[in-house]
Amino acid sequence: VLSVLMQKMSFFLLAYRNDMKTFLQIKKMQMKQKLEKRLEELMREDGDTNFVSIILIMVIVIAIAIIFQEQLTNAVQNVFGQLTDFIG
Repeated sequence: VLSVLMQKMSFFLLAYRNDMKTFLQIKKMQMKQKLEKRLEELMREDGDTNFVSIILIMVIVIAIAIIFQEQLTNAVQNVFGQLTDFIG
């Protein structure tokens, strides 16, 4: 009786694993299709705004912020210190 129960349980687990694997494969394909569709939309973008130029500008701004982080922090603290002194 126990061996029959173990066989049925192993069959159920194998079927569940195969179903889950199939489900995950379908989800992977759906996500891939959505991603490809979104990338196509971005690449077909018309107008003055160019996706690559936006990314490049963001990278430059982040790099400048990282390079001058200490100076920017000091400047902001100085401005807020002056505001605090002026207000109160």
